[in-house]
Amino acid sequence: VRSFYEDDENSRMMPNQKDVITVIHNGEKRKKQKRLMLCDIISLHNQFKMRKFFNKEKFPHFQISFSKFAELRPKWCVSAGSNGTHTVCVCTIHQNFKNMCDAV
Repeated sequence: VRSFYEDDENSRMMPNQKDVITVIHNGEKRKKQKRLMLCDIISLHNQFKMRKFFNKEKFPHFQISFSKFAELRPKWCVSAGSNGTHTVCVCTIHQNFKNMCDAV
């Protein structure tokens, strides 16, 4: 589930150096770059259920509820309405425009 959240199709890394979150892993602190989810959690859950690696032949009894899917979301994957994300637009039109302006 974590790799699904961190997939570039579902979330993007936030560009600023200060967009990090400190996570405690095995007793030591690590800094992780925040990732901005490209859609809401309900849509991601539906995509996860339809994904090819969610294979019924391999895992016939594997089902994940929405509440468990939301609980397994990593702390560094934030939604677009989270604090500090209002300055970041994730649409490709604005990103392409920004890249063209930066090139000039």
